[in-house]
Amino acid sequence: MQLIHNFIFWYLGLGTKIGWPLFVFIGMTLESTFFPLPSEFVVPPAGFDSKSLFAVVMIILCGTGGSVAGGLINYGLACYLGRPFFEKYGKYLLVNAKRLEQMDRFWARYGEASTFIGRVVPGVRHLISLPAGMARMSLSKFIFYTGIGSGMWVTVLALIGWYFHVMFPTMTLADFDAWSREQLKSDMMPWLGAAIAAMIACYVGWVVWRRKRAATEIQ
Repeated sequence: MQLIHNFIFWYLGLGTKIGWPLFVFIGMTLESTFFPLPSEFVVPPAGFDSKSLFAVVMIILCGTGGSVAGGLINYGLACYLGRPFFEKYGKYLLVNAKRLEQMDRFWARYGEASTFIGRVVPGVRHLISLPAGMARMSLSKFIFYTGIGSGMWVTVLALIGWYFHVMFPTMTLADFDAWSREQLKSDMMPWLGAAIAAMIACYVGWVVWRRKRAATEIQ
C-alpha cells in the first residue's frame, strides 16, 4: 500500500516538475502506442491542476498532439512491418491475436472513420492505428481523423479535471488523483457516451454532406 502511495506522489510530482503540458504530451504519446498507460490517469490531473482556462487549452493541444504522435508510431510500424510481424511477435507488444481480430472487426465496420470514432472507445483507441497502417490509409486522412477524434477525447478528460478544480477548490491534487483512480471511469461514462454519440453524429453528418455535394457536382 505504501508503495502505491509513493508511486502516486512521484507520478503527480513528475507532472508538476516538468510541466503538465509536456507531461500530457509524453503520456498521451505512450498511451497511443503499445504502452498500457490509461489516458484517464494522464489528462484529468493536468486539467485539475491548471491555473487558468488558457492552461486547460494548452493541455488539450498537447494531449491531442501526443495522441497523434503515438498514433503515427503505430501507423508507421504497421505500414512498414505488416500484419505477419504482429501475428508472430505482437504478443510481446501486448497485441495478441484476439486484439488483432478485434481491431479487424472495428476496421471492417467503420473503415477509415474508425481512426476517428475509435479514439473514444476504451481498448480500441491505442491500437486502431494498426489496421490503418496495414491498410496503408492515406497519411493526411489518418492525421486528420486521429487529431479530431483525439482532440474530442482529450477535451472531455481535461474539462472533467477543470470542473473539479472549479467546483471543489479545497480538494488537493493528491485527493483528486486518488478519487479518480477509483471513481473516474464509472462516473465519466455519461461523458463518454455523449462524446461517442457526438462523434458518430459528426461522422454521419459529414458522410451525408459529401454525398450531397458529390450529387450536386454530377448534376
